[in-house]
Amino acid sequence: MRHPILPATVVNRLSAASLLVLAIHELPAPSDELLSKAEQLCNYLRAQQQPDGSLRLNDTARPADAGAPAGFDPDPAAIDQYPGQALCALMRSQQRRPAKWKTELVRKALPYYLKHWREQKDRDFVCWQSSAWTEAYLLTKEKAFADAVFEVNDWLCGLQYDQLDPHHLRWLGGFMGCVGGHLTESPPDVGSAGCAASLAEACRVAAQVPDVARHEGYSAALERGLQFLTTLQYAEADTQHFADWYRPRLVGGFYASHQDGTLRIDYTQNAVAALVLYLEQVARVGAP
Repeated sequence: MRHPILPATVVNRLSAASLLVLAIHELPAPSDELLSKAEQLCNYLRAQQQPDGSLRLNDTARPADAGAPAGFDPDPAAIDQYPGQALCALMRSQQRRPAKWKTELVRKALPYYLKHWREQKDRDFVCWQSSAWTEAYLLTKEKAFADAVFEVNDWLCGLQYDQLDPHHLRWLGGFMGCVGGHLTESPPDVGSAGCAASLAEACRVAAQVPDVARHEGYSAALERGLQFLTTLQYAEADTQHFADWYRPRLVGGFYASHQDGTLRIDYTQNAVAALVLYLEQVARVGAP
């Protein structure tokens, strides 16, 4: 078993281990030594599953009188992102290091996390879980995984600004926010990249089922979402007011929103990942 040595107060071990496994399995030809270390990280992820199917969010048990269960994490991203990252990492690792327990772990986790989402729907939750359930369906062809992917992505399509609004022309294709399970008609931002990636995964499932109607709907929503993302990319034309020496640091990067020009490497990574997923899994494969 292997996990990051930093304490939970500094880095979430579940998330860090998951992302490292994903990174290793994205390599074109990882060494056996590296794959073995990835398996040790997977063993750590395996040890975090609890009897109800959920994954422990950290290694720090809260005292009973604190009013929170063991493994509680105050980080709002914890329940919405970290478990999905872990499930996705395990399913991706099946390609090079298959193990029956990995699929069984994801199968056991499905009812718990789908119930959690139904009780408090969240946009960010969908993105990682959808990827994990897609990989599980493509491996097992179990209907429960496909149904889960369809349920969350049908909901996600309802969050998209799919009609041209003369007052908000640049909102078209973006996705509204969701706070505490409630939709907010707020300006769309670079978080729409995760929504686009989820729809790309849903296209893969719809193509395999097959479900032609859903595939067409998901593809159309995905393409609108990607077109919106391109409006958040710095180009030569909108960086002329920066110094010549500084401009190359901006051009090509994706910023937060039309109201916030902040650049962060994860903004660009998420946008590029969604675009690449579309090119590899949707545009290349085509309709069922």
